[in-house]
Amino acid sequence: MTKEEIRANVVAYKMGAVDNMVLELHSDGIVDFSKFCEKYLQRTKDWTAGKLEACTYLKKDDAFTPEEYTAISAGLRDLAARLAAYANEIDSAKDE
Repeated sequence: MTKEEIRANVVAYKMGAVDNMVLELHSDGIVDFSKFCEKYLQRTKDWTAGKLEACTYLKKDDAFTPEEYTAISAGLRDLAARLAAYANEIDSAKDE
């Protein structure tokens, strides 16, 4: 199986998609997922850690709820829009 095929299998399900996103963004230091959940889900670091552990070990009953997955997606879209707006501001600003 190729790396792309493995990734496709992992992200085919919400638990895997969230786990993969956290692995790629949080582990690289790009997004602190605990702080992300504090802002967008109003949840604590311990709560977030428990939910992520459930995703990693495929414990569906302890993982995020459908509403929480929706809130995570919405938060990522909000963050993406904010980053795009900052990039646009930089692009349109005058050179020194």
